[in-house]
Amino acid sequence: MSINFNSLKYFLTVAEELSVTRASRKLYISQQALSEHIAKVEKYYGVSMFVRSNHGRRLSLTPSGEQLVLVARQILQLEQQFEDSCNVLSSRTRDTLRLGTTPARGELLIPGALYAFSRLHPEIKLSIRTGHFEQLRQEFINGDLDMLLGFDKTLPTCNFQSIEISEERIFFVCRRDVLSSFCPKLLAMPSPVISYGELKLLDKLPLLLFPSDSYTRHVIDLIFEKSSVTPVIAMEASQSSMLLRMAQQGIGATFSLESLICKNRHMFAPKLSSQMLLIPLDLSEACVKVSLFFFKNYKLKAPIQDLARAIQNEYESMRTALHIHK
Repeated sequence: MSINFNSLKYFLTVAEELSVTRASRKLYISQQALSEHIAKVEKYYGVSMFVRSNHGRRLSLTPSGEQLVLVARQILQLEQQFEDSCNVLSSRTRDTLRLGTTPARGELLIPGALYAFSRLHPEIKLSIRTGHFEQLRQEFINGDLDMLLGFDKTLPTCNFQSIEISEERIFFVCRRDVLSSFCPKLLAMPSPVISYGELKLLDKLPLLLFPSDSYTRHVIDLIFEKSSVTPVIAMEASQSSMLLRMAQQGIGATFSLESLICKNRHMFAPKLSSQMLLIPLDLSEACVKVSLFFFKNYKLKAPIQDLARAIQNEYESMRTALHIHK
């Protein structure tokens, strides 16, 4: 009798979930089949890997089980690295990874990340496509893209994997004199932040917002709805640079993701920083997770992980450049 990589993968999933029921759902196999794999592993090594209690519903790892978790992870990681190497070496042409993202993230994050990635993987070519996120999302689902950088909670987890890159916060952007006219109480705060209570102070402030079909606008509408405030919408525009420029001119205030602020960071140069305010929204809804999505069965997982790390580093550099910290 022998065990294979699948048996180790199944064991690791049960060890992580500490529940055969949850692990079977995650793996899309029956509980009976999963239990047979675990029994096979225990029989092969001649030790119990789990302590079962409450009629077998609650599991905990034995010392042998804890040791196998460490070993199995190393084995599976080496196996994945070997598979990736074989895929690269067996390819007669240079491998290409096709990445889709929005123009702002593409301009800010990809050049630096591409440089770091190409030094690690000169044998792989990156093809970057930027555009409206919904269009890129559909191309990704259709298989026209290998990776998608952004935030999307609706992609089916049975087909795709994701690596969390960073959390992007939404900031309130306004000229100091405009805020003084409409919301002097907010301006008087020692360290101004905006939560549900402060949103009520913005009920008369003219706002410059993205169209209703954008993700940022969806979040802002949800926040105002929860605070029972009807915003005064002075203008809608799909271009972040236009909204930020209008805010800089004192026409109103706007809300913007970190990446969009950084893309237009010339508007927040030191000589202008005394005029413009960037106030973080202290709300869970205003902190969105940006992830790198890819197909579960994609052959080059190790390079994708390296690309994810390179993009993570660019996010930190982006915040440092604008003096924004998590």
